[in-house]
Amino acid sequence: MQLVVLLVMVAVFYAILIVPQQRKAKKKQELLNSIQEGEEVMTSAGIYATVVELDGAIAYLDIGEGIELKVARDAIEHVVRADEETDDTEDEEEAAENQGPIS
Repeated sequence: MQLVVLLVMVAVFYAILIVPQQRKAKKKQELLNSIQEGEEVMTSAGIYATVVELDGAIAYLDIGEGIELKVARDAIEHVVRADEETDDTEDEEEAAENQGPIS
């Protein structure tokens, strides 16, 4: 009986912790493999940049005015879509309007 309880606990532990982590890692790897030159990305440090070149595990990113960063490809958190930028700008504008007068 104790063996059955132990096996059930191990199965639950696996289902709750291991499987979601594997899915997340697979999704991240698919993202990294799908990145192409010219796409705008955000790094894990919060830097927005345009991919200039991809060289194996290294990515060269242009952050503006000719400044290029050499980063690990794994440091790219996600690809920024045009509609995401618009949503952020609109949210900031709404927040500024709703702030009201400063006392």
